[in-house]
Amino acid sequence: MAEKTAAQIIEDWRAQGIRYVRFEVPDMHGTSRSKLVPVEHAPGFATDGLNMYGGAGVLDTRSDVVGGTLYNEETGYADMLIVPDPATAAIVPWVEATGRFICDAFSIDGR
Repeated sequence: MAEKTAAQIIEDWRAQGIRYVRFEVPDMHGTSRSKLVPVEHAPGFATDGLNMYGGAGVLDTRSDVVGGTLYNEETGYADMLIVPDPATAAIVPWVEATGRFICDAFSIDGR
């Protein structure tokens, strides 16, 4: 049986009463940096990706950009596109009616 796509998982969640979806990427300390999207808009972002600040991966615990990491510095921390990994889908137990995906990050041009 084929694995479900992120968009299919979101539709299942919607039927279960989930109202929000978190699209998450970790920063350099492992802290989740995320965007929270109403469930009715999430399938499109699951398919096409969602813009995210390109420096999100190099934020410290004060949310300051840590220079010298060589991660997106050459692009001035240009926006990245985050695409959910369906294998990471989960309902967030500590937030009401919210699901989440851990996402892969790509340059806007697909790199």
